[in-house]
Amino acid sequence: MDVFQDFGINLHQILTITTDNAANMIKSVADLNQELNEEQAVESDEEQNVDHLELMPSDLVSSGVQSIRCGAHTIQLCVNDVIKTESIKQNIDTCRSVSKKLRTTYYRSMLKNGGHKAAFIDCITRWNSTYKMIERLLLLKSIITSLGNINAELYLTENSWTFMTELVSALKPFYTATLKLQSGKLCFSDLFIILMDLDFEVQNLPENELKVMFLQALNKRKTALLEGDLFTAAIYLDPRIRISLSASQIVTAKKCIESLYKRIQCLKDRTYEHKFIDTCPCDDNDKPFP
Repeated sequence: MDVFQDFGINLHQILTITTDNAANMIKSVADLNQELNEEQAVESDEEQNVDHLELMPSDLVSSGVQSIRCGAHTIQLCVNDVIKTESIKQNIDTCRSVSKKLRTTYYRSMLKNGGHKAAFIDCITRWNSTYKMIERLLLLKSIITSLGNINAELYLTENSWTFMTELVSALKPFYTATLKLQSGKLCFSDLFIILMDLDFEVQNLPENELKVMFLQALNKRKTALLEGDLFTAAIYLDPRIRISLSASQIVTAKKCIESLYKRIQCLKDRTYEHKFIDTCPCDDNDKPFP
């Protein structure tokens, strides 16, 4: 609150704060709203003849600051839920050992002289680098198979190659979705489209254990990401996907938009700068919906 005041920012001007999924980040936004509510309660007590100033639970969506979870970080958690399981981790460790061996001076020179691309070593905290590492091993499969007949450290079983093929196929939709979320020209509703595309692509993967694991992880994580009246309102305002909303969701979206409209109207009027936002009297002619 002190920082906002230093920069002349009215907290009511802040609609959302985008954070990762860490519990401390989610709690920080909740603490900010609690501080705001306490401040509003003090101001309401000090006001004279303010019967209309009343805190209602339904007003919280527009009077408070909502926490929006980062889409890219949520996708990262989905992937980590799978690749950090012990069985998957062991297979990835095997792939990493081969990549490290291929990065030594001798084998790196051999690959270069043969016109092959160099092996790639991942950063274990960046799943997309693990995806690229295994993708590169698949590209080098023929030469690795030949070298594996000479050097046991480079030998990979057919089960290992099958695992790599299935993992790259499963990770590719997540990798593509992450790249889309890095665009500088996205609106809130694009997140819904990207996640639905991701869900569709994963469901259409060949049937195997990895597919089941990734679907479970995606279903577990995406619910918290897509919930909230603001997100419903964003979908309603996007003609590409409005049809996906139910009748009750449309009603919720309209109420949310109307509430935000009144909030903006109040912010325009300096006389309401220190009053509770949603209590601003709004003329029927000003309402955005009939």
